[in-house]
Amino acid sequence: MIDTQELTQAVLKYRERCRTAHTQPTFKGIALDLGVSGQTVANVVHGTFNGRRYTDHEHATRIIRNTDFELLQSLFEERGIDNE
Repeated sequence: MIDTQELTQAVLKYRERCRTAHTQPTFKGIALDLGVSGQTVANVVHGTFNGRRYTDHEHATRIIRNTDFELLQSLFEERGIDNE
């Protein structure tokens, strides 16, 4: 599981890189930095997996803590979450 502090730092660095490059954040872009798939980021941002809402209970195979979903979701709030 990705540590909260590690995720926070990765999101901040990615956000700054996008700002200085004048580009919009993408699921694939932050996924590369985190070492996960773009689909994993999309699932977290949308709060769903296979069409079902995530529960509040952590799962042993989850890569990102439920309590950290908002860190990734905040990257896409300004544009909306339909970002590929």
